[in-house]
Amino acid sequence: MQHNYLIWVPTTAFDSNPSLYSSFYIFEILMICLQLFAEPFIIYRMYATRPLHRNIRLIIASCLSFTGLSSVCRLVLLYFQYTGIPLPETGSASIVLLASLGRELGLGVLVAIPFDVAVERMVATRYWSWYEKESKDTLWVFGSILIFSVFAALLNGVCYIYGADYYRHIAVAIFDLLVEGFYISLSAYLWHFVPKLRPNNSSLPSRDSHQEANQYFDWLTRDLNRLSDFKDNRKF
Repeated sequence: MQHNYLIWVPTTAFDSNPSLYSSFYIFEILMICLQLFAEPFIIYRMYATRPLHRNIRLIIASCLSFTGLSSVCRLVLLYFQYTGIPLPETGSASIVLLASLGRELGLGVLVAIPFDVAVERMVATRYWSWYEKESKDTLWVFGSILIFSVFAALLNGVCYIYGADYYRHIAVAIFDLLVEGFYISLSAYLWHFVPKLRPNNSSLPSRDSHQEANQYFDWLTRDLNRLSDFKDNRKF
């Protein structure tokens, strides 16, 4: 197994069955080309989804753009995988290094989409009267989230390339701890700042509102029962 930067070349397995591995890599290249061709249309349609907040659309569109960058970097790595991995002293080694970082950047930003949306919704919940207007000053939320995601992805890529061997074993554990800590902090934050999440709170809907809701569900249940009876009658 040959390993330089982030290129793994299974030389023993490849030499034993070159046609199989060549077919697999050709199929991968075709899929990457199809992705790069379709990605501008997907990003355009994603940003045109008006019911979503502008920052959510920008977050997802930017993450899709980074996946395109990651695919281009993958093509560069495949090229050097076939032509030969350059020595660290050559100029091509910098291209391989940048391609490795670009691939890790795209994957890291894509994985961070749930985190990005959660942070964005947290801001929207806390400052909804200002945030839902989608004014230009709300774009700093998108910018801050994107900068943090890109920094975390680059840091992970640099540590994965230059870090010690044990980083590969503890990276998943560190990520799990960060995710769990974030969700616990988010839960405590929402519990503190969103009174309606607390039980027995005076800010909850009044009794009249509960009665109206119960009446609505009674009507809904009655209509569903009628529909069920109608279907049963049609069977006979």
